[in-house]
Amino acid sequence: HHHTPHQPQQQQQQQGTIYIIDARSYTAAVAQRTQGGGYEHSHHYKNSQYLNMSIPNIHAVRESFVKLRQLLQPMMGPAFNSGSSFHAQLSDSQWLMNIGRILSSAMKLATVVEQGSSVLCHCTDGWDRTAQLVATAQILLDPYYRT
Repeated sequence: HHHTPHQPQQQQQQQGTIYIIDARSYTAAVAQRTQGGGYEHSHHYKNSQYLNMSIPNIHAVRESFVKLRQLLQPMMGPAFNSGSSFHAQLSDSQWLMNIGRILSSAMKLATVVEQGSSVLCHCTDGWDRTAQLVATAQILLDPYYRT
């Protein structure tokens, strides 16, 4: 690599790296691999880096959304933990944690793409977490949506 003054050293080092972004936790990825599920080995890709994002599965995210909806729309049924304060129930729903993990993972994906790296993004089946990460990263990367 030769060094140009317009290109930061850190960016130069990351160009050419293939990031394998697995939406699952490492534990979930290994467990599913033992059952024949999808898993990418970084040694199959020259100059690659494997990252687990630890985003909960669709069932956990749906459960947290149901709790959030019950909290925000009491007419839909009783609050899931009516003895607690609003903020405690919001925290207990884990909705903000789940959304935060999706957003921070999409930000990581967008950052490495912006720095010139390639990304292989996947999870178990590719129909919830993968789509969330890739679509959110595309919005983050599109200058039309930036402020």
